[in-house]
Amino acid sequence: MVTAYQDKRYYHRGQLRAIPMEEHEIRARYERTRSFEDSVEEFLNSRQIKYLCDHLPRVNCISHYVACPAMLANYKVGFTTQEMKTWLGANQYSVKGPRQQPSYSWTPSTYGMRMERSGEPAWVEIHTNGAISHWLGSSTHEGANECKLLYLDELKTIEGFLDFSARFYQKIGYFCPLRIRIEIIGKNGRDLSLIHNGSSKQLIPLITHDGNLTIDLYPPSSQLVENPKSILKQIGDGVFRAFGMESADCFDDDLNLKKN
Repeated sequence: MVTAYQDKRYYHRGQLRAIPMEEHEIRARYERTRSFEDSVEEFLNSRQIKYLCDHLPRVNCISHYVACPAMLANYKVGFTTQEMKTWLGANQYSVKGPRQQPSYSWTPSTYGMRMERSGEPAWVEIHTNGAISHWLGSSTHEGANECKLLYLDELKTIEGFLDFSARFYQKIGYFCPLRIRIEIIGKNGRDLSLIHNGSSKQLIPLITHDGNLTIDLYPPSSQLVENPKSILKQIGDGVFRAFGMESADCFDDDLNLKKN
């Protein structure tokens, strides 16, 4: 919407000038945006992305990270070109933080490209619609009746996920809005808790309607490429708020994760 010069109108581009939009044109644009949002939500809840969860070993908490274009219907990634094969070979995925070993190797899958590492409870998949999905056992310490979230290890893994996602979207030239979802899913009736690194070492339970932790972000891809630490900080804050704390205290002034 143009708001300068006491004007509050939407415009679309004509051949030689900007043309004010009619009400029905504006309505059509909003409906198209809503259809994009619906298609993303449908995808995030579909078996197409959830089926890999069934292949994980029996663990009490599962993490799922997803990054996908906000306009799935308009995007299709080709993995058969030599250029993309070369890029994937040079940009393997790590679960130990940005570009740290151990890494995985890519193999074709029904929905795009998939990688797994023998002996580790993790699967990563890049879909032809541009979505990146990572399933793995959560960074938790398991007690008798609860799982204690090792949030520094979890955030380091998420940092590696964001680092790879930034390089991928830069490679395919996607410079539009993204949908990022971080989930920690409890299983077998275990309660998820967090040990706050304050002086009391207080064990704080997660209280949600379903016992799971879900964080949704809608950043532009430019933010992911240029400043992934700011997105990691938002995720960290979301994790801490889910346990009743205002913001994450595990970042330094430069938004780097603290060691302790």
